[in-house]
Amino acid sequence: MGVMRRATVDIDSSLCLIADRLRSDSEHVTHEALPARWVDLMVHLNEQERARAAVLDEVLRTEEPTPEAKARVEDLRRKVARALGEQN
Repeated sequence: MGVMRRATVDIDSSLCLIADRLRSDSEHVTHEALPARWVDLMVHLNEQERARAAVLDEVLRTEEPTPEAKARVEDLRRKVARALGEQN
C-alpha cells in the first residue's frame, strides 16, 4: 500500500512542477506586445466589420436594399447555413 501512495505523491509533485513551469512561461508570453502585423490585421478586420454594419443599417433604414447590401445579406446567409451545417 505504501508503494502505491509514494508513486501517487511523485506523480502529483511532478505535475505541480510542470504546471508551475507552464504558468511562468505563459505569463511571459501574455505580457509581450502583439506583433504590429497582428494589430494591423485586427484594425483592418474591425474596419471591415464597421463597413458591413453600415450597409446593413442602411438596409434597415431605407427598407430598399442596394445591390451591395443584397450581396452582403446573401453572403451572410450562406455563411450562417455553412456554420449550421458544420455544427451538425
